[in-house]
Amino acid sequence: MAKNQEVKAYLKLSDEALESAQLLYNNQKFRDCVSRAYYSMFYMTKALLCNTERPAHKHRGVIDQFNLYYVRPKKIDHKFYLRYVKAFEDRMIADYQVLEPILKELAKQKLQDAIEFRREILRVLKEEGRL
Repeated sequence: MAKNQEVKAYLKLSDEALESAQLLYNNQKFRDCVSRAYYSMFYMTKALLCNTERPAHKHRGVIDQFNLYYVRPKKIDHKFYLRYVKAFEDRMIADYQVLEPILKELAKQKLQDAIEFRREILRVLKEEGRL
């Protein structure tokens, strides 16, 4: 698949996950909202990393490459890296720690983080001429 098509496919997946997260939040499904908000960020990051020589496929690898290629060189503010890592951690709790409550406030924060993360990744993709 051409890199441009791959970027667009990941952006579409991200948009769908973000839309799902919003619907889940509106319907008080906070656990699933947290998970889908993370996946929106994950797919945005995968779109960003399409131009790397050896794109990662596992979540930890994607996080590490995001840091290596975009955060360390200061193409993206470190706060977005921290939000992404925290979203991953919160998603793991939401998906696997069934006794851990997922509160409305956390879901709302993850949703907002995903929206801001999306905006930042789109900015970088545009700057790089990939949109």
